[in-house]
Amino acid sequence: MSDGSSVVETFTVTVDGGETYGPFDAGTAIVLNEVEFTGQVLQFDAERTSGGNTGAAEIEVYEAS
Repeated sequence: MSDGSSVVETFTVTVDGGETYGPFDAGTAIVLNEVEFTGQVLQFDAERTSGGNTGAAEIEVYEAS
């Protein structure tokens, strides 16, 4: 991007410091990734980016009912 920031293209999720899931697709559009796990602490890691400074603007996690 021209402002020096970059786009996260794929990411992983580590649950409770153990099992890692992914990589999942990300990007600038809304992306829905479905996965089943049980845990309380989620760590999101950018796996592939377009380079530069990366970060998440919004992450939403939902519980299945």
